[in-house]
Amino acid sequence: DAATRREPWTHLHDAAIAQEARRGDGLKRRLFAELERRGVTILATNPDLLAELPAGSIFQPYAHVDPLRTTVSPPKETGRLRFVHMPTNRSVKGTAFFIQAIETLRARGHDVSLTLVESRSNVDALNILGEHDVLLDQLRVGWYGAVAVEAMARGKPVVAHLNAMDKALIAPAFAADIPIIEATPETVVDALERLVMMPRTALRGLGLRSRAFAETWHDPRTVARTALAAYGLR
Repeated sequence: DAATRREPWTHLHDAAIAQEARRGDGLKRRLFAELERRGVTILATNPDLLAELPAGSIFQPYAHVDPLRTTVSPPKETGRLRFVHMPTNRSVKGTAFFIQAIETLRARGHDVSLTLVESRSNVDALNILGEHDVLLDQLRVGWYGAVAVEAMARGKPVVAHLNAMDKALIAPAFAADIPIIEATPETVVDALERLVMMPRTALRGLGLRSRAFAETWHDPRTVARTALAAYGLR
């Protein structure tokens, strides 16, 4: 229920999805209260949770990708700009908005393509990701997902909707360093067109900045040290 108040684009405004998702709201709040009573330190990988979790809960970035073991392949220097979108659920990710945006760009004469990756193995999906230039992550959730980290580790620019209220809950240095191209269903066409019109050297630079962000903030070794410190360990 908090998501519908905080996020105007959330998929939870869809009645059918919301009804199922909200069934556990009461249990979650009771759990939060009990953990707070026991003095348990909570690590949250999505910043919107910090608005609901007990005070003192800590934001912890995704750590399942090792950038140092990931091949860097920034956008190609020439040719058609190739977008890729990997929705686990089209309604949640706002897939229809991405498809419409690409169709609009084509109607305006831009040479772009969009590949939808669904029901593929993890290995196949990552191979396809490596062959494209820009990842279209989501337009409804308000934060970037794990596949965005996969893309950034490979030097791919990422397009996603980031909720400003959520960004305010994390460390200012982290928030300021996020290289993601922000978009909403209302602004996605303009956001993608700016990427299409951007010189490829600048687009590749954005990809390499994305790689540096993944190295700095999503390295599992760094995240592990943060988790250990949260529990007073080394």
